[in-house]
Amino acid sequence: MSPTVLLDVQTNLLVGHLFALSAWKQLWNKPAAPFDRVFGRAMAWSVGCFVPVAGYFYYAYPDWSLVYMFEPAGVPAWVGPCVFAGYASGMFFGYLTAALLLSRAKLGAFLASAGLALFLNVAMFGATWDQYFVLGTVAEYRAGKAVPIFQDSAFMTRMNVGGALMVLGAVLVLAQNVREGVRLEA
Repeated sequence: MSPTVLLDVQTNLLVGHLFALSAWKQLWNKPAAPFDRVFGRAMAWSVGCFVPVAGYFYYAYPDWSLVYMFEPAGVPAWVGPCVFAGYASGMFFGYLTAALLLSRAKLGAFLASAGLALFLNVAMFGATWDQYFVLGTVAEYRAGKAVPIFQDSAFMTRMNVGGALMVLGAVLVLAQNVREGVRLEA
């Protein structure tokens, strides 16, 4: 989990590729059925797991979530739901792009697309590195007085719980995708 606004769309894009890859046996060189069970699980993870956890941090720690770029009081209320829709759209387009490429047996294009998603994550994480590891208000951040996140035990507990929920949900999706692929071979 990181400052949400600048990184989480790319995170969903990358995880969408991972979910499609975990279902490669169902997808490889087969006519695309884009809105299948695998797609449903991917979207369920994004909307039912990722968005609520990221949404919690967006509202509970708005300065951090906005990467100290804006004063939260100046951000209109409608921006939050738009940000969350952006996260889900990252999954939507990440999964569908990956599934289409796998269904057409375009491994090179899939790897290029997944590589781009990974690059975007790494680049944005690098760009927000300083903001990620401190917690405070915009004024505290700009004055160099924001505290390291590891010194705020309540924040770290929430990060660990949120991260565990996301990972558990993702592992369940991946396991079901792989299990269905194994059944196809039997």
